[in-house]
Amino acid sequence: MITEVINSFELTLDFARRSVADLDGDQMTIQPTGIPNHPAWTLGHLVYSCHEICCDLGLKPWLPEELKVLFSTGSTPESRGVSYPLKVDLLHALDEAWQQLRAVLLTKNERDLSEPLSEAHVGDIFPTRSHALVHVICAHSAFHVGQLASWRRAMGLQPVSCFI
Repeated sequence: MITEVINSFELTLDFARRSVADLDGDQMTIQPTGIPNHPAWTLGHLVYSCHEICCDLGLKPWLPEELKVLFSTGSTPESRGVSYPLKVDLLHALDEAWQQLRAVLLTKNERDLSEPLSEAHVGDIFPTRSHALVHVICAHSAFHVGQLASWRRAMGLQPVSCFI
């Protein structure tokens, strides 16, 4: 299952990168009416998600507290008054977070992933690390990256071909 999760996330990240490739810095935080997340928040939230899974798999936390607050679950994307990292920095942080997650995943086996998450309060939703990994890295990430397609449409931009 680990190689399949890695493959799925690599495809999702490729779509994310292509979805923001032609955007300038100002476009990254535009919030069209009816679109829940702008590209800067989406990329940062993916970084945050990788960070959280990595920490649960035993890596030391590395994401600065201000970025955790900005991109955590339940945070709200802002289009004014909030300073987001530059697109290049978000893409770099995403690549670094992915490399760390990929590396730690390749050290794990099915038995490691069958252990419960360290956060007991999510045990009803994700009884094991495998459950969380598949959901957060595959479903959750694809959901948010898919929102970039809606964002591009709302902005009047050409669609980016999907990875399937």
